[in-house]
Amino acid sequence: MNTLSHTVTTARVARSLLALGLVWAGLLAQAQSVSPPAAPAPPPATSQPTPALGVAAQQEARCKAQWAAYAQSQRCFNACGVTGREGARNNAACGHCTDTPMPACDPPVSGN
Repeated sequence: MNTLSHTVTTARVARSLLALGLVWAGLLAQAQSVSPPAAPAPPPATSQPTPALGVAAQQEARCKAQWAAYAQSQRCFNACGVTGREGARNNAACGHCTDTPMPACDPPVSGN
């Protein structure tokens, strides 16, 4: 190997090492700028797991939700519908309302 090729090879190696050093420094800077993910907060010491609802409680909750949806449907149709001369109801402007049927369960007591 002659002196010229040795100098060119050394220069290439030096440039490669410099490039690797710059890449490594950039990766270190990037890694230091990213904060580690925060640990989740522990649950409060006084919290108790909620017990699962029984069948009757589930049915009651489902019935309340059905009546709430039915009441919302009635309010929507009452707000946009028009009653004609002969008592006929025109709901043509109520395309955005959801027609929810009356639930088959008893209505919820208003005191709860």
